[in-house]
Amino acid sequence: MWTRAFASDRQGATAIEFALVLPLLIGIIVGTVEIGIVGLVSNTLDNSVQAASRKIRVGDTGAPTSASEFRDAVCSGMFEPRNSCLAKLNVSVRKFSNFASASAAAGDAPANQFDRGGEGDIILVKATYRWPFFMPFFTLDYQQSGAAAVLLDARTTFKNEPFG
Repeated sequence: MWTRAFASDRQGATAIEFALVLPLLIGIIVGTVEIGIVGLVSNTLDNSVQAASRKIRVGDTGAPTSASEFRDAVCSGMFEPRNSCLAKLNVSVRKFSNFASASAAAGDAPANQFDRGGEGDIILVKATYRWPFFMPFFTLDYQQSGAAAVLLDARTTFKNEPFG
């Protein structure tokens, strides 16, 4: 008799349904926020690499002269503390004789090389930044860097302007 009454009671159905759907809803919200943050970090990395590269391209007297100075210049545009940024960032600035050679090398990982070249030289700048990810399921569209991190890339190729 009490089992029939218990089975037909619908008073807690909404709470049970909510408890079943809540983890999925929270996961989607957190994942969406995290993907937005990764987009922001990726855009910031691109802008920082472009700003540091521009100094090389135009022959600015304050342009980086080594890989460590270039890393410092990139990290100055990031929103993370300098030491944290430097620990996650790898860069490479290389000189090429033509754009075809630079294009062929664009997919290689940066190896902390630095050659800013001279007037009219083709320069390939590569940077990778390791960013931790809280929701690993959402990292499937990114290049993996361990169990809970992704690698964000920034690449630019340009021809140095006349410095005179």
